[in-house]
Amino acid sequence: YVIENTFAKLSLLKPTTGDITKEIQAVLMADDIAQTNMDFAAEECNPKAMQEVEQHISLKVERNEALYLRDLVSHFTRRPYGWLDDELLLIAARLGLAGKISFTLQSMPLALNRAYEPFTNSRKRGEIRIQKIRQHDERQLKKAAGLVKGLFSKTFTGTGEKELTELIQQELKKWQDELKSFSIKSQTGHFPSKEKIQSGLVLLAGILDQRNSFEIIQRLVADADALEDFSEDFEDLDEFYNSQFKTWQSLAEALNNQFKANRPALEKQDEALKALKELERIYAMAEPYGQLRHIKPLIETVQKSNDQLVNEKRIHSLERVELRITRITTALTECAAPSDLKNKALLPLQKCKQRIESTQSIPQIISDQTDAETYEEDADQLINAFIDAEQTKLENEQRRKEAEAKKSQNTTESKVDEPDPVAPKLKRTVTINPAEIITASGNSFIETEEQVEQYLDQLRKKLLMAVQAGDKVRLK
Repeated sequence: YVIENTFAKLSLLKPTTGDITKEIQAVLMADDIAQTNMDFAAEECNPKAMQEVEQHISLKVERNEALYLRDLVSHFTRRPYGWLDDELLLIAARLGLAGKISFTLQSMPLALNRAYEPFTNSRKRGEIRIQKIRQHDERQLKKAAGLVKGLFSKTFTGTGEKELTELIQQELKKWQDELKSFSIKSQTGHFPSKEKIQSGLVLLAGILDQRNSFEIIQRLVADADALEDFSEDFEDLDEFYNSQFKTWQSLAEALNNQFKANRPALEKQDEALKALKELERIYAMAEPYGQLRHIKPLIETVQKSNDQLVNEKRIHSLERVELRITRITTALTECAAPSDLKNKALLPLQKCKQRIESTQSIPQIISDQTDAETYEEDADQLINAFIDAEQTKLENEQRRKEAEAKKSQNTTESKVDEPDPVAPKLKRTVTINPAEIITASGNSFIETEEQVEQYLDQLRKKLLMAVQAGDKVRLK
């Protein structure tokens, strides 16, 4: 009777069976799965005693009074409770596992799985501060769960705030990881919605960086409108960067590289010009997502015109280069040029031909066709040098034979042999540029009959000089 009156609330706590220190350790070391499976309302968990302790903690917090584990144990070991120290340690551990309270040691957060040694050390209990974890009411949790379903199409099937927080963190982290991936891709060139990616990352960080489940849910609900607006943007970003990224790259390639060199020629084609302008319009849009389906057919339209223009220019240029190769080949054959000279004379022209066959650039084709004229002139110079050298050899040989014949005639009276027939002289190829005659005269234009006669007279002299020297003339 005396005990019951002195410790009126002693009966609220049922003594733990077995080794209570092992039970304390097991609760503190429990993982998330064990927490989910633990029924804190079960009789062996002393739910009435847990409620009594939780109410005391809440009262202290409301009064802004610091509460340490040692103070908690001291309070409940006295009247009207009379509970044992270890039982109170076990209740504190269970409240921590249930997400009702948290602990700090020397102002640093104390995780449950590191709390066993300080818990069981009577001196350190005075340094373990207990803090109440704020929790939302049922109405707020339902609101947050509704947001989760609307944003992520995920139905929350759990019961507690911690489980809901984990689902929120899991889904927001997926968005965050995707946005970081989008951000990296967007830095590689001109891509839309860079600002929306960054604002989305800021929005998500504002929620994920909160310290606990209460603040995460609170911030989620507060940012509900912004999240709902961003969810629509995220769908566009997800579709673009995960499904249409290569399509956009093909657009950038078409405008900045593929058709850039041939743009002047393509702009003269009505259909190609119209397609190019439409591609540029899409490329400049801040949010081109609804236009992406048009990119491929527009590129194909430009490609068709481009292929036709390039093919026409290539055929013409190859004909011109092939004509030069034929002329040089004929000249090499006529002078019986050795293989190394043939290779040296023809190689630049052959490489020029290969470049024209492989390039898709009209300016490059035109440039190579122009260069082919220089390569032909260089080849002529090589052939002319060879002809000059051969002619010198023939003349030297002829003089040697004439000298021998004259010597033989002076020393013998025998019949003199007929001299060997002289081989016909090989013709060199010279290039005359009529425009240079005008430039040399100091005039840029021909404006009078007198200038015409002067020009023709000078051209005639150059032509006759070359022909009289036994050369072939090619007008440039």
